[in-house]
Amino acid sequence: MFSLLFILYMADINVVVSHQGLQLQQYVDVCQVYISTPADDASAAITRLSQVIMDVTHWFSTSWLCLNLAKTVLIWLGLRQQIKKVSEHKVDIFCQPLQL
Repeated sequence: MFSLLFILYMADINVVVSHQGLQLQQYVDVCQVYISTPADDASAAITRLSQVIMDVTHWFSTSWLCLNLAKTVLIWLGLRQQIKKVSEHKVDIFCQPLQL
């Protein structure tokens, strides 16, 4: 019962993520954001991911939730040759701490 209520509570996060043109997969207490991009456009994808993370963090703070940055990871998936073309592997996340 609790997990269903949590999923309903978190349903609006899809609007936040889709606003940047990314896809969202939700589980009970896990949200995964996906973007598919050619290796040449990796820097633009990183910019979009960074913006989504900031938008989600803001949405969380207005909903009295907190994004666990220690469990926030970026995973590049692709062929080895394509991954080697990606020059940036880090997403900078600038989040405001939750003010109580």
